[in-house]
Amino acid sequence: MSNLEVDEPTGLIPVASYARTSEDFRQRDGHGVRYQLRINERVAHENGCAVVAVYGDNGRSASKAGTARPEFDRLLADLARGCTDDGQRIAGVVCVADDRLYRRAEDLARFFTALTSRPGQIYVDPRGVRDPYSQEGLLEAVRSLDAAVAETRVRSRRLSDWHWARAVEGVPHSGPRPFGWQEDRITVHPVEATLIEKAVGDRVGGKAVRAIAHEWRDLGVTGTLRQSRRS
Repeated sequence: MSNLEVDEPTGLIPVASYARTSEDFRQRDGHGVRYQLRINERVAHENGCAVVAVYGDNGRSASKAGTARPEFDRLLADLARGCTDDGQRIAGVVCVADDRLYRRAEDLARFFTALTSRPGQIYVDPRGVRDPYSQEGLLEAVRSLDAAVAETRVRSRRLSDWHWARAVEGVPHSGPRPFGWQEDRITVHPVEATLIEKAVGDRVGGKAVRAIAHEWRDLGVTGTLRQSRRS
């Protein structure tokens, strides 16, 4: 990597900082992304780089096809042209780990295409500066992808087994309570259960689903997820 783009006044390589979390349903304050960005700042400084632009996707999965990651897309566009929308030059990216950037082969290909579309760009992580143009750099990325895919499969299987075991034992699922049941997930909710019973009867009698939905809306009926958020 002999063509590194060093900023003349500072002598540092200008890089973009990217962070991502898969979920943020508890605190909902983006703390995971903030923590990663702080680490990126330190890692960049330790490797002769300066963060000049930040990109963060909070609560966005990288393993599910079709999940939008607008900041990842913006990062790729900026890497491909070598600068941000406002003209700030960037010559690479810093991230805490590969799986924050990609967990699918399609995203790995997109990332490397954007990163290597211009000469001299780098990828920095806590292990140091990596050369994305070399064969070893690409192989390392592929190995990281294989590890991420394997981890996703193991986690998915464990979660499925966990839900199955709970169902066999008759344990109610976690999360917002099901509509029509009390918080213990066992006791029937008197008001909501009556609504469900009437709706089933109306539907069997030929009433349109849309008409039932309008009726519930006029009554001010909301789902339990919205109720838990309000509380």
